[in-house]
Amino acid sequence: MKDFVFRNGWRAILSMSIVGVVVVAAIIGLGLFSTNFDQAAGLAIFTAGQIVLSIIILCIMRGLQILNPADFTLKGKAKGFLLAWLCVVGFLGNAIMQFIGLQGYLVAPDPFHLIIVILHPFIGTGFFEEVLVRGLMLLVLLKVFEQTKKGMMNAVIISSVIFGLAHLANLTHTGALPVVAQVIFASTMGIFFAALYLRTKTLIIPIIVHGFVNLTTQIGGAFIDVSAMSQPYENSGEDMGMVIVMLVVGIIHLVIGLVLMRKVTPNRVVESESCA
Repeated sequence: MKDFVFRNGWRAILSMSIVGVVVVAAIIGLGLFSTNFDQAAGLAIFTAGQIVLSIIILCIMRGLQILNPADFTLKGKAKGFLLAWLCVVGFLGNAIMQFIGLQGYLVAPDPFHLIIVILHPFIGTGFFEEVLVRGLMLLVLLKVFEQTKKGMMNAVIISSVIFGLAHLANLTHTGALPVVAQVIFASTMGIFFAALYLRTKTLIIPIIVHGFVNLTTQIGGAFIDVSAMSQPYENSGEDMGMVIVMLVVGIIHLVIGLVLMRKVTPNRVVESESCA
């Protein structure tokens, strides 16, 4: 497998694209299966499935000899969170506005559901997507595209675009316009998360920041009386408003990511000796 993946850039891109398609198919299947249970239990099952997929991805990384234990430590790197202060403030503000907008629909949450909603963005989606995209995909592409500034940027952009395109899977239950916005948003946020990874040299920081971003957009779900709400986006004006917000937020984080990348030196390839 190593000989095929690392032979040239096109094979690396093809390999990572295939991995992306397989993983997306697994996530879709997992999501469909979890709908057979109530909201809390379904989310717990979905989170457990993401953890299992994360372990499989880590095993693949080990087989490719790009798994570096240093990527999973915060020792001496905690100050890296300061690079994401604007992201944290922005999405915290989003959560506050979300709760203000939900006045009249809020109820006391089920404790189990609340715990799962809080844990899922970090140990589920945040960990799973960062290990897959910034761990496996980005490191494979970095190793193949050599350690030049241009090669490094190509690896970041390609892995982020693959990450964004994976959100096309949401077409199974969402309209085309919001999904296109999600693809662009995820791609731009992917560049931001990649910049955090390369600047801090640990996956823990993008995992936690990614988890926080997801938490602020999902936490309201634990406090909503869904039966009392009408459809949240039943007219095109509301859809367009959501799309505009996502695009603006994505562009802001794209700019921040590119600024952060300016200070990254092209020396991030994990050597095989570190994985032995």
